[in-house]
Amino acid sequence: GALVPDYDQVQKITIIPRSNGAGGLTFFAPQESRLESGMYSRQYLESQLAVALGGRLAEEIIYGEEMVTTGASNDIQQVANIAKRMVKE
Repeated sequence: GALVPDYDQVQKITIIPRSNGAGGLTFFAPQESRLESGMYSRQYLESQLAVALGGRLAEEIIYGEEMVTTGASNDIQQVANIAKRMVKE
């Protein structure tokens, strides 16, 4: 996420497993101007897709497809929601 163009700044990264199934999380700090306007560029939305899919892919590479956590599974739902918004809005 830190290297993706036109994306939010990384605020915090944790590799400590949580009880909700997430093996680790990355927290991003959205730009205030983006929050205030509610406007998102195509580049930003594509960056969101790349970051979400990157996390899932990392789990597949490290643990194998059969051991992907629910946190990574949620990434697919997030990607579907972003893509739907890109088409509808």
